[in-house]
Amino acid sequence: GDFEQAWLELSEELIGCGRAVELDPRTERDDFLASVKGLLPDSSPSIDDSTLTDDGGIMQWCAAINSSWSEHVLAAMDIGSDSYVMLVLGAEEFTRARRLARSVLLRIAPAEQM
Repeated sequence: GDFEQAWLELSEELIGCGRAVELDPRTERDDFLASVKGLLPDSSPSIDDSTLTDDGGIMQWCAAINSSWSEHVLAAMDIGSDSYVMLVLGAEEFTRARRLARSVLLRIAPAEQM
């Protein structure tokens, strides 16, 4: 429908302007870290690389990052595919985005919940 198409276009726009990244579930740790670190604004939290093990996967790495942050969320947009569209939002921005997405039956969540 129209909302799903707009949601997909929004994800593409966010990726295009560098505010989001699209990652495959099999993404390697170093590529994951480089991609997510590229999303961090200057005043943002850091990522402790040592908490992300090589044998983990995207969901474990996202959970580790989100558990270490209090004012930001590494979120993912559900675009109906196997890939993850991830973005970093302030905690208040995330709460608002999740509420608005739910209002049109779409989904954004902490990335490890995708």
